[in-house]
Amino acid sequence: MARQPTGGDAYIYGREPGLLDLLGQSILCNVRTHGRREISRRRDEFRWDALSWYQWTDSREVFGSWENLKRRLLLRFRPTQEGSLCEQFLAARQQGTVAAYRREFEILVTPLKGISEEVMESTFMNGLLPEIRAELRLLQPYGLGHLMEMAQRVEDRNLAMRVAREPNGPNGPRSTKMLSSANRDEWKIGENFQTKAVAVGEKTMSQRREIPIKRLTESELQARREKGLCFKCEEKFSPGHRCKKELRVLLVHEDEEEDDNRFDDRATEEPALIELKDAVELSLNSVVGLTTSGTMKIKGTIGSKEVIILVDSGTTHNFLSLELVQQLALPLTTTTSYGVMMGTGISVKGKGICRGVCISMQGLTVVEDFLPLELGNTDVILGMPWLGTLGDVKVNWKDANNEDQNGEGSDSVKGRPSLSRTETSTTSDLSEGVQEVPKTVKEVLAQHQQIFGPITWLPPSRDIDHAIQLIPGASPVNVRPYWYPHILKNEIERLVQEMLEAGIVRPSVSPFSSPVLLVKKKDGGWRFCIDYRALNKVTVPDRFPIPVIDELLDKLHGATIFSKLDLKLGYHQIRVRQQDIPKTAFRTHEGHYEFLVMPFGLTNAPATFQSLMNRIFRPHLRKFVLVFFDDILVYSKDLKEHCDHLQSVLSILANHQLHVNGKKCLFAKPQLEYLGHLVSAKGVAADPNKISAMVEWPTPKSLKELRGFLGLTGYYRRFVEGYGAISWPLTQQLKKDAFN
Repeated sequence: MARQPTGGDAYIYGREPGLLDLLGQSILCNVRTHGRREISRRRDEFRWDALSWYQWTDSREVFGSWENLKRRLLLRFRPTQEGSLCEQFLAARQQGTVAAYRREFEILVTPLKGISEEVMESTFMNGLLPEIRAELRLLQPYGLGHLMEMAQRVEDRNLAMRVAREPNGPNGPRSTKMLSSANRDEWKIGENFQTKAVAVGEKTMSQRREIPIKRLTESELQARREKGLCFKCEEKFSPGHRCKKELRVLLVHEDEEEDDNRFDDRATEEPALIELKDAVELSLNSVVGLTTSGTMKIKGTIGSKEVIILVDSGTTHNFLSLELVQQLALPLTTTTSYGVMMGTGISVKGKGICRGVCISMQGLTVVEDFLPLELGNTDVILGMPWLGTLGDVKVNWKDANNEDQNGEGSDSVKGRPSLSRTETSTTSDLSEGVQEVPKTVKEVLAQHQQIFGPITWLPPSRDIDHAIQLIPGASPVNVRPYWYPHILKNEIERLVQEMLEAGIVRPSVSPFSSPVLLVKKKDGGWRFCIDYRALNKVTVPDRFPIPVIDELLDKLHGATIFSKLDLKLGYHQIRVRQQDIPKTAFRTHEGHYEFLVMPFGLTNAPATFQSLMNRIFRPHLRKFVLVFFDDILVYSKDLKEHCDHLQSVLSILANHQLHVNGKKCLFAKPQLEYLGHLVSAKGVAADPNKISAMVEWPTPKSLKELRGFLGLTGYYRRFVEGYGAISWPLTQQLKKDAFN
């Protein structure tokens, strides 16, 4: 009886190895052997149908080598139901774990000869799950082996984050099952990456509580008839009545787990969470506050509060300023998390809905449901849900006039042109000073709103990613975590969870480890810092030149108009080089993590950041742009030239996917503060606030206070004649044991 093929045969015969019955471990390992002697020895191992074919073919032609015979056997006996070997290889898709897909991929590619590395990489990438494939395109792995390893790492990270988000944690009292990729006990990635299989809840979407269908009893039906209410909604019923459409919103995150309570089919109460399903879109006009074709602005009131209302036919829902919701203490009905697609192409998340908000405008009363969102200087946006209830409408967009034709006459709404000049920005991210800039500058800013929006993805890999080159022979740095009081442990866990959700860190199995520090901020919060001093000691320093501030400011001669840009999150907009990510690892009391973006505290981080800035702005440096780390100054001789310069700078930032902190930006100013100096057409002067700080500085009572005073005054030494002679007695106090 023929032997059943083992799993190893698959490496020779493709997906269905039962056609040949080869024995011997060397066959299973795909050892290349040649010669008629080997063919004769293996001939006796063929099953009867393969043996018959061999005897018939061998009498007619010479095989020459075992490799040639294997190829002929595959062509003769391969299964045809799923196409050729090449077709099966190209059609491979991930159905389970990455490790299982990797095994199948290797099985399919082994018999195929002459396939280039690039084709194998593209095929493997194309077969991965979409969420893994999207992240790998950002990581840009090099080579097939590295691609497979990174796919496994991404899957590990996603699974760890999923477990971390479980309400009861990975150790909670839930029924679990074990997920394993490579084998039963561990996941193996490359040579050094191993992590234990993780337990995750078995509860699936099909097991979750479904929202019950609302049914009315006879008494409820009778009560609604008497009150003249609609049976489907709770609005007044009249001829031609149309129920308001259900709000539908694109979900950004998975809904929170709901209780397993059983609901009676006769239940009439509304569910605790209202699910919003379809995509919500906010037009670019609403995002930047422009009144253009299809929009108008009106003044109105909510209660006694005066509000600015933007009527926008390009917005799918009604929106209310989040700040206004908080000021008026408007009640929020809980909903699942939803995403709002901004006109800039950026998605922002929101939660909750304000039911039945009453707005008065020009004699009209509007009662609508609103989604809360940060809207800058516009308080209310009335979109299609309200416009759709008006029926036939006569609109003159040029004159900003809207006339509702109804059976009892007509209601007219007139837009106010003066409000059309009020600019808002993406989620209030541009400073209020933008309202005071010339119209031509506003138009330039409106073209580049995407760089002022929130950062919702990892930065791309660029020519300059942060590298950590260690001194030859240096061992991995491993510093034990510091002790923290219990209250700080909770804060550390919260901050780490935020970074995991943002995707800037991931779980690590690196041999490197640096401790975490929490530093108190002025507003009472905590800043998450890593103590990289031990790592910095074994890092080869980067001698990239850092600009001298005095030399930069000398280039401003002749400029009369200035704009200042501040990059958002600074270092976090630069990726860490793939092979150096493990060196950024840090350890807390409850986990081990590593940064995907450049963290603060690394010795060469300033050099990397300045190098990137110099690279992308090189054609314009010291012509109309100055860059000192994340502070960018654009300077020009007149407004027209300044608009062109701003256009160039913003385009460069957009092309390199660098985001700007709009709240710290100033545009088209005759005078502004830059690097502690006031720059204007008159030249460069010391910041008056800093001068006041020096004049009012208390008498130093310690060496540390003296160093602080000399540091501040030394920064402005160019403005003090004979500074060296004046400060000489104090400088002498810095010598060892000289302070008194």
